[in-house]
Amino acid sequence: PVNQSTYPLLDSISGTQSSRCITSGLLLGTCPQLIDGFASNAITFNRTTDGIQTGYSLQSSGVVSHSLALRFKINPDATSGLLATLQAPTTVASLAMQVLYQKDTQSLAIRINNASSTLLSTSATTTPIDDNNWHTLIITSRGTNSTTKQITISIDGNLTLTQSITGNWVGAQLGLGAMTVTPYTGTSTTTTAATNTIVDDVTVFN
Repeated sequence: PVNQSTYPLLDSISGTQSSRCITSGLLLGTCPQLIDGFASNAITFNRTTDGIQTGYSLQSSGVVSHSLALRFKINPDATSGLLATLQAPTTVASLAMQVLYQKDTQSLAIRINNASSTLLSTSATTTPIDDNNWHTLIITSRGTNSTTKQITISIDGNLTLTQSITGNWVGAQLGLGAMTVTPYTGTSTTTTAATNTIVDDVTVFN
């Protein structure tokens, strides 16, 4: 739950507070604002530089399963950009992921890549979002062997994609809004936040 104005995100189970407005990455990060969310407070991105690190790092090898879930709301005047990211430092060979809003098609899309290529493209994961209702996104990465991950994406309880990719998560850091870790180059990586959007109820299952 997002429940402290001085800490935009708080792990209510372990009490871990997010790193706020990281300035060591590609962008000079600015703090998102808190507004009324789905059930309590939520984060809204008003500037393209609004973004935080949650403090979570995903690590996987072999038959391991992770799920990332979040609620989001797209206002009519939203701009294209990021809602959430999983990005490792560029010196680490890890999978990376972006959750993007695309204004031109009024849709949500997911991209997964490694340091050299795109493994899951936005064109394969595009889902129309043409209202300003609350929606729930769940992305699961399940290891089927030491190198293969089966990715499933569901929006509002509807399965939209299942696809196998090769790679592991190696210290990939979960961020919200503008990317605060320098992205891999050459993989069409977006770095700015989708403004006038709201994110709430972020959960990670391991």
